[in-house]
Amino acid sequence: MTVGGPPDAVRHADASWPRAAEVLETVREDDRTVSLWLRDPFRLPVAAGQHLRVHLPTADGGLTWRAYSVSGRLRITVRLRGEVSNRLASLVSGDRLLISGPFGLPALSPERRPLYLVSAGIGITPVAATVRQLVADADRRPLAVLHVDPDEKSAALWPEVADGVQRAGGTARLFETRPAARRPGPRDIVELLPDGADALVCGSTDFVAAVSGALRAAGVDADRIHADPFLSPATEPPVRRPAPDPGPDRVTYLPEGVVATWTDADGTLLELAENHGVPVLAACRSGACGTCVLDLVQGEVSYLIDPPIPPGSRAVLACSAVPAGPVVLRRRAATPAEEPQ
Repeated sequence: MTVGGPPDAVRHADASWPRAAEVLETVREDDRTVSLWLRDPFRLPVAAGQHLRVHLPTADGGLTWRAYSVSGRLRITVRLRGEVSNRLASLVSGDRLLISGPFGLPALSPERRPLYLVSAGIGITPVAATVRQLVADADRRPLAVLHVDPDEKSAALWPEVADGVQRAGGTARLFETRPAARRPGPRDIVELLPDGADALVCGSTDFVAAVSGALRAAGVDADRIHADPFLSPATEPPVRRPAPDPGPDRVTYLPEGVVATWTDADGTLLELAENHGVPVLAACRSGACGTCVLDLVQGEVSYLIDPPIPPGSRAVLACSAVPAGPVVLRRRAATPAEEPQ
C-alpha cells in the first residue's frame, strides 16, 4: 500500500521535497502508541530535535499533513488519537508513506553543554531521539531527564529512555501524576536541572509554556531553552496583523551581508530574505516549528502572528516578524544534519 505518491527522480535531495519513504517495521509500543521505522529514499541525515511531516491523501483528492518529532534514526512514534494516526498505525513493512523533512533545529549543541530534557506524554519522542544520539556518539555531557505521564504503564518509550540515560551516565526521573494526584510544580521541574544546562522541553503548548517559565525563573536564559510544542495544523491559515510601521526600514542579513529595504508590501522577514536570495530555512510558516529562527544582532522586531512559544530574547522567527526600525539579523550556521546531501 502506498500512502501518497513518490516524487520524480531527483539528483540533488532537498529536505522540503515530498518523497515516498518505505516502512521497514511497525512496532506497537502499547495499546495507544505505535512506532514506524522508515527508510528515506533521499537518505538525508536527521538529528534529534528535528521532525518529519507525513502527507496523507484526503477524500476530496487533496493532502493533509501532520508533523512528528523523530524518536530515532529514522523512527516516528505516534499516539493513536484520530483518523491520521490510526491510518499510520495500519501501515506494515513494505508500505510507502509520503514524507518531507527533516525540519527544525537539532537539540544538541556542538559545545557539549549540560543538557536537561523535560517531556510529557508523547512529548517523550524527541527525548528518546536525543538520548539515543548521545549514547551512539558516546557523548558524556552532564544529562538529566524529567518525564511526566499518568503512570509508568502509560509512558511509552520510557524504559528505552531510562536505560539510555543510565548508559550515558545521566539521571532520569518519571513523574507519575496519577499516584501523586498532581502535576509537577516549579520545584519539581528545576530539581534535576544541571548547572549551565541547555534545555529541551517537549509536550503540549501549555506544558511547554509552564516548564519554560519555571526554567527562566530558575535563571535559564530563554535562548538556551529549545521548546518543542506539539501542535496540529490549523484548518485555516493564521491571520496576520497589519505591520505597526509601513517602513521603509533597512534590513541586513548576515553572514551574507545582504542589505535590503523593507516595506509592509514585502511581507515578513522570511519573505524579504527569500526575495533577496538569502537561504533562510523554513517549514511551518506560522511561528510554531522554530526552523526559521534568526539571531537578532541589532534593532527590534514586531510580530504579525504571536508565536506559540517565544523564541528567546535575541532571536527572531522570520516567518512571523517584521522590522521595527533598522535591524541586523544573523542566519545560524547549518549543522551537517540540516545540509542537503
